[in-house]
Amino acid sequence: MKTKLTGLVLAAIFTMGVVGVGWAANVNCKVEKVEGTKVTLDCGSRSDEFKVGTQVKVKKAKNVAIEGC
Repeated sequence: MKTKLTGLVLAAIFTMGVVGVGWAANVNCKVEKVEGTKVTLDCGSRSDEFKVGTQVKVKKAKNVAIEGC
């Protein structure tokens, strides 16, 4: 019984660790300047979440067409 409980606790800790690593910061930024291959972003007060040299993934904002009468 004690072995099963220990295994369950270790599995839960491992699962929480994997989930924590998988989450990334989600910050909305505005493009300020584009020079060749360099893009400057303004992320406002949340810019302190990034350090120099950190790789980020950027997605283009979706333009959704609103259709109606």
